[in-house]
Amino acid sequence: MRGARFVIAALLLLALLASACNTVSPPVNTLTPSPSETSAPVSTPSPAGTPAPASTPTPTESGATSLTALADMVERILPSVVYISVDYLDNSTFFPTVRARSGSGVILSTDGYVLTNNHVIEDARSIDVLLTDSESPHQARLVGADPLSDLAVVKIEGQGLPTASFGDTSKLRIGDWVIAIGSALGLEGGPTVTAGIVSNLNRSFTIGESAYYDVIQTSAAINPGNSGGPLVDLNGDVVGINTFIISGAQNIGFAVNTDTARRVYEELLQYGGVKRPYLGATLRTLTPALATDLGLSTDKGVLAWNVDANGPAGREGLKEDDVIVTFNGQDVDEASELIRLLWRHSVGDRVKLTFWSGEEQKEIWVTLTERPAGT
Repeated sequence: MRGARFVIAALLLLALLASACNTVSPPVNTLTPSPSETSAPVSTPSPAGTPAPASTPTPTESGATSLTALADMVERILPSVVYISVDYLDNSTFFPTVRARSGSGVILSTDGYVLTNNHVIEDARSIDVLLTDSESPHQARLVGADPLSDLAVVKIEGQGLPTASFGDTSKLRIGDWVIAIGSALGLEGGPTVTAGIVSNLNRSFTIGESAYYDVIQTSAAINPGNSGGPLVDLNGDVVGINTFIISGAQNIGFAVNTDTARRVYEELLQYGGVKRPYLGATLRTLTPALATDLGLSTDKGVLAWNVDANGPAGREGLKEDDVIVTFNGQDVDEASELIRLLWRHSVGDRVKLTFWSGEEQKEIWVTLTERPAGT
């Protein structure tokens, strides 16, 4: 009897549990938003057999939206990325010593012109370039170097070489995905590929004799040996040249923007050097504190810190402590911004400056000359 009662009780308990299971809340992966999520739109799945709207891309559609397409792009661009090995004379010790350094580069022409960083090939006694699919290095010659932008071009002999192409960075946005490729740490077996996003645009730095006024910050891992290698977008186009990192930081690397790199590359090929436009003034970002110290009538703009009276702008009336507020009609608040705009022009171009001189606002037209060597 007791056994029968136990069986009956167990059956009743199971029935109650089954009833409770039928009343639980929907699983958390349902499309119904919780109260804290109702401000965000929620997609409603289409009925079975109804195609999804064309405006909703899926991870497997054409382009670099799929992992396969991304891998295909990397496979296509890899052959144009090279390993560069340099022997140089180190004069920092009591006895000059021949040492070696390595970096990366990217082939931009089928006949062997390679863009890299100046600091990779600086003071080189010999330059060797190893292609991804080759076991023997090519001996390279220096075509030209530009310490100011930290870029250089070397040439290897060859025909029909794999190449990369410059991309259009005018459409590049913070948050866009980018890929850094290069010989990180000089590891054997080919270039290292890392992915990240554009963390910021138009960063400005001065390191040694190099002035970086058009730099892309990226979270893609960049390590020693990456210098000179390409930063590419998801189409495989070069949007920057990986150049430096901040020691001790994580996921903070920098690449010279293609807007600068393309022009430097073309001028190094044509002239062996870069012909930069010149205003004839040392520029400094004006701060409220500096404006107060100098007794200026405005605290916003670009300060003409030193002006060459015989330079292009000085001849037209710009003087020391004048404050430039527009360049060719575009407002400028920082020296780096003005210099970036200036470097987009060519020697001989006429540009308009609007500036405050004391309490008076003035406007002049300046014909740009070539930047003197050593300035």
